[in-house]
Parts: sequence; structure tokens; C-alpha cells
Amino acid sequence: MWADRVLTKKEVFYFFLVASMFYVFPIIHADFRYIDDNWRSLLLDYDQWRDQGRMLLEYALTGLSLVPAKVNMFPLPLFVSIGVMAAAMASVTMYFFSGPSLFTCLVFLPLLCNPFFLGNLTYQYDGPGMVLAVSAAVFAITNNAKSAAVRCLVSAILIAVVLALYQLTVSVFVGLCVVEFVWNVRNKRPVNDVLSVVVTRAGELMAGCLIYFFSAFQLASDERGRLLPLNMGWWEGVSTKLLLTMNKVMLLFNPALWVVASILLVTAGFSYLMWMRHFKEMKGGTLGRAVVVGLYLLAVPILVLCVPGAMLFVAEKSLDARNYIGFSVVLVFLFLLSYELFSIVRKGMAWFLVVPTMMMFSLSYTYGQVLIAKKELEVAMATYIAYDLISRSELNTKRVFYYMSHGISSNWIPSAHGAMTHMPVQRYILSGSNAMLFPEFFPRLGVTNVVNGYFKGFQSEITALKKEVCEPVVDNPFYSICVVGDSGFIAIKNRADSEDYTERFKP
Repeated sequence: MWADRVLTKKEVFYFFLVASMFYVFPIIHADFRYIDDNWRSLLLDYDQWRDQGRMLLEYALTGLSLVPAKVNMFPLPLFVSIGVMAAAMASVTMYFFSGPSLFTCLVFLPLLCNPFFLGNLTYQYDGPGMVLAVSAAVFAITNNAKSAAVRCLVSAILIAVVLALYQLTVSVFVGLCVVEFVWNVRNKRPVNDVLSVVVTRAGELMAGCLIYFFSAFQLASDERGRLLPLNMGWWEGVSTKLLLTMNKVMLLFNPALWVVASILLVTAGFSYLMWMRHFKEMKGGTLGRAVVVGLYLLAVPILVLCVPGAMLFVAEKSLDARNYIGFSVVLVFLFLLSYELFSIVRKGMAWFLVVPTMMMFSLSYTYGQVLIAKKELEVAMATYIAYDLISRSELNTKRVFYYMSHGISSNWIPSAHGAMTHMPVQRYILSGSNAMLFPEFFPRLGVTNVVNGYFKGFQSEITALKKEVCEPVVDNPFYSICVVGDSGFIAIKNRADSEDYTERFKP
């Protein structure tokens, strides 16, 4: 069968390149400025990446544009990062399988096609850096330098690169280490060799963290990443986040997906238990074998913890879809174990992996349409407001308007109601962009006197203005505009009515 044909390294790379381009096409087509993209495209010299310890992302974008400012070059950075990611997925496929086929390629495709990673890919500025971070994590596993010392050093440097691009991506490296360990047990490698790999990976991780700490981390000043305090409430905070993570993962499932997921879980679980028989055949002492058994039993819990990753231990309470980068390795683990069982029972059964793969692509293309629906609503809203500001004599002479609704959580999108109802994870992925409209949108319409009212630089001025009587000029179901002296406020209203357009036509 052609799907079982052994592929060359070049063919594996081209498969991942084409598949990856197809996967990200809906995001490129939507051309949606997601959350931070809105202000980054205006404040080109802002150093927040450096403040967050992510200086390599700043250098990468500056180097690609060949100008000191961080200009928006989307989708060029995404194209470049996808090429690197395709090479990374090809390398890990060749690392695990000496004779890769189409089906073995499907096993590692979730490294990119993680449903939650769609939130990361949506960022026009940050997204490519996050893809590069995942790629670096993969290469840290697969680098094949001849010298063991050089190999460890390269992996440590790559881990430091991961942290300097997007810290949470380190969970991909940890997760792949778990997959590698389980695979070594499956291959009945000697106990000492298996434990040596574990110790080496732990050393690489520690060395990489130290390199990062003494380099990029020294430039960080943002406190968003501060850890939970070690007090009586520490365990409660961690367990609450873990429970929240499980609840968010459940958003992925509809009746069809439950069937597919159940098959994957059963087949993967059977393989996992079946490979436990290999402990007796692995050469090594009793103590070493006992350690391997213990680590093997911890493999699944560690992978579960990799889903939220470091966010479990961070003081920040919110968990966005983009934080679940580690979920990609869970999918790889399930696909790998299922593929092995399918191959043993009957080769043709490996075709089943096409089903969850198509579901991931379906989610991506549906998400692209949701982004377009969101974008269309934003354009309409901004146009309504811009028209009022320009056409009304009471408004067109004012110096500045403060936009006061950035924090409203709504995602009220009537045209995307069906998609987000039947695929509730869509709303969660979009949750980081839940404002009806960002104030940085208005320069696209030629309006340059609307600023973010929640920006620190305007707080004292706004406090003073609020002490005066605000005269309403515009008041409609979407927003209100009032004036105070030569300034004004734009207040976006939170739509409480249903976004289900068909509801009013139901008997």
C-alpha cells in the first residue's frame, strides 16, 4: 500500500511543510490582529518582549525586517517559522522511526496541529516566535552531534533558546522526554542506557535553564511570571488550575470526538500496558529495573501536568488556550501508542489516525471563519463610531476620546454563533480577544484621536475628567459617547441579548 511506503527524509520534510501550510492557511486568510497585535503594530519600538524575558523574539523580528522597529510583516514570519517547524517534525519522525511512512508522519503532526495552539498561531507578532520555540524544543531532543558532550551542550543551548522565545514551550521538551523514555522501554533497551538518557535529559534541562537565567532572564522586569507563594494556599492554587485545565480540555469534545477519543485512549492504554511486559526482557539490575518501572508509571501523570506546564505554579490566575502548548505532546503520545497497536493488529487500521487529523484541520478552518466573523464585526463597530466622531459637530472638534471598554468580556458574534455553539473550544481559543473592539483599530479608518482609556499614562487625566458632568451625545445598543470639555469618552456596552439570530424566528 502506498501509505505504507518508506519515505525519504526529503519526502517527510515536504509532507510536513505542505500539511503545515494547509493547517495555517485559515489564519493567514483571516488576517486578524489578535490582542497584542493591535498595539504592537502602532508602538513599534515597545520593549515588552525583553521585559518578559523573551528577547530572542525581539531580535528575530528585527533581523527579519532589517529595521530597528518591530514592523508588522505578517505572514512572512509565520512562513519562515513553519518551514523550521516542518524540519523539526521531520527530524523527530526520523528520530523515532528509521523507516517512516505517511502514518508515522501523522503521529507527530499534532506538534503543530494542537487545537489549543491555534490561539498562539493567531498572534501575528508573537505566533511565529512560539512556533520557533516548539521547533527548538524538538531539535533539543533530536540533535545528533557525534560527541556526547557537544550533543548535550547543543540541547542545553536550544532549551535556553526555547525559554528566550516563549517560556511555556519548555513543557514540549519535557513531554518529548517522557515519550522518548516510554519508546526506549518499548524497544527493550538496557536499563542503564534508559536511565542514562533520563539523567542526560534532566542535565540538559537544568543547564539550559541556567544559561537562560544568566542571559535573557536578567533583562526581564515583568512580574506576570512570578511564582505562587509557598504557603498554605499553594496546593489549592495548583489543584484549582489543574482542574480548570481538565475542564477546558473537555471543551474539545462533541459526540463524534468522544467516539474518536475513546478509541485512541483504549488503544493507547492497551499499548502502554502491553509494553510493561518488556521490563523483564530489559538487561539490568533489580534496582535499576525498579527505577525504570517507577518512572514508567509516572509517565502519564507527567504528561498531564505538561498540558498547563509552568502555568500551574504561576501566580496569574487566568489560563488561556495559548498556555496549553504541552497538549500537543499528549496527542503525540496517544497517536504513537495507538499507531503501534494498529500496526500489530492490522496495518490498514493505521488509517484511523486520519480521522483525528482531519478533525484538527476541520477545527482550524472553522476557527478561521470565526476570526473573519470577529473581524467583520470589529470593522463595522469601528466604522459606526468613526462616522459619529467625524460627522457630528459636537464631537469632531474634540482633542481626544478615551476608549473605556477594553476589559469587557463578551465575544458576542452573531454570525459565528453556530460554530462556537457546536465547537465550544472556539470561544475559548478566542477568549483572549474578547473585547468588542480595541482602540488601536481606529487609525485604520483615519481616526487618530481615540486612545486606550485604561492605559497608565492617562489615568490621572481621566480621574480628573470624571469629576465633571459628562454630557451624552450618542447612545445606542452598542456604545455611548459623551463629552467633557475638549475631551470625550467612548463606552462600549456589553451585549446581554442572545447572539443566536435564529432564536427570534423559532415558534
